[in-house]
Amino acid sequence: MLEENQKNNISADFMFDSWKKEYTHKLKFREFPSIQASQTSKETCDLLNLSDEVNGFSGERIRVHENLAVQASNALKGAKRRRRLANYRVLFEHSCDSFLFIDLKGHILEANLAAIKAYGYTHEELCTMKIQDLRAEKTMDLIEMQLQAAYNSGIIFETYHVRKDGAHFPVEVSSHQVVVKLEKILLSVVRDIAERKRLEKELVKTESINAIGKVASGLAHEIRNPITSVHGFLQLAASQKMDQIRFAENCNLMLQDLERANSVITELILVANEKGMDLKFWNLNQLLFSLLPTIQTIAKSQDKTVEIFFEETQGIPLDAIEIKKLVLNLVNNALESMLPGGKVTLRTQMLEDALVLSITDNGSGINPEIQDKLGIPFFTTKDTGTGLGLVICNSIATRHNATLSIESNQFGTTVQIRFKGLPTVISSSYSQMNER
Repeated sequence: MLEENQKNNISADFMFDSWKKEYTHKLKFREFPSIQASQTSKETCDLLNLSDEVNGFSGERIRVHENLAVQASNALKGAKRRRRLANYRVLFEHSCDSFLFIDLKGHILEANLAAIKAYGYTHEELCTMKIQDLRAEKTMDLIEMQLQAAYNSGIIFETYHVRKDGAHFPVEVSSHQVVVKLEKILLSVVRDIAERKRLEKELVKTESINAIGKVASGLAHEIRNPITSVHGFLQLAASQKMDQIRFAENCNLMLQDLERANSVITELILVANEKGMDLKFWNLNQLLFSLLPTIQTIAKSQDKTVEIFFEETQGIPLDAIEIKKLVLNLVNNALESMLPGGKVTLRTQMLEDALVLSITDNGSGINPEIQDKLGIPFFTTKDTGTGLGLVICNSIATRHNATLSIESNQFGTTVQIRFKGLPTVISSSYSQMNER
């Protein structure tokens, strides 16, 4: 802006331009104070003030220019913010995933085009709904916990959503807290994983065909031996080559063989777990404390001890019966691996990405030659074992979106279960419902 006293305000990177000295000399400007308006790592903007008089700038005029510099800085920042928001808006509107902004009570505040297409509602309809309206009925019990977890630290989980026409479809949800206009809300990114689930089913079918052969071979051995024994006794009895007294004596042996065959079948059913999971919100420490009297009684009967070190943990959805079965099985294995005087240690830890349960014994460790075979159906080193205990434990861990790992050396063995998030399978009825 050109003023009467030939003072001029120029917005430019003037202080670093090579023509500064020549320009001011030709125009005979005698003062050129520069006030920085804004500066980032990539660019600088100054307000340059020129005057043809010595001491031509009073304190008041400099303050005016300083105010102008602040306004210019804010304008530049606002322009950059608007450009960034415009870029975010493009990403928001054109993403293949559904974006939902949700408040703590579950009200949907904003939705993108992908969400409109995925659910079949208009934008106006979605923004009058709650996230509960988009969830399958069987998943309702977990919503409050998931919302709270998303606000606290963020959460990733799988569940089922419902379209406007009533169709159910599997989704993966990534939800975390964001701040918009000083208000804390949730940004949930929802991905339709129906195709991924279909491919997983195809892969499972292929793997199942291969696994059936291996399991059938072991199962035939485990079932055939008891049946052969019973069959032999009955043949002798039928041919009247066995008197009643001898038959009565052998009845106990036949019952033991049949019970063994029945236990194999029972444990195979536990591995399959076709009934689905009964998930409830549990603190793992509470479940372990409820098992402690039983574990200590078993240990004491074997002249062994149990120690616990439990950190404060957050609750997660668990099937209490399955988790107790998992822990008892692993603790029994640990106790059986030690001589009298041995000690088993149970420990829980809350890490950033997982809840960890460790079960450690101070036995002689596992022979490296057989460690790789652990978890193979019907492989056992026990005289009375079925070889399905660790298979069941792995199955329970997998259903809870957990991993089971074993570390062993000459000083003992540690089995670690890492619960990485929400269970991958909430109920088998969800899959059946989706298929219908």
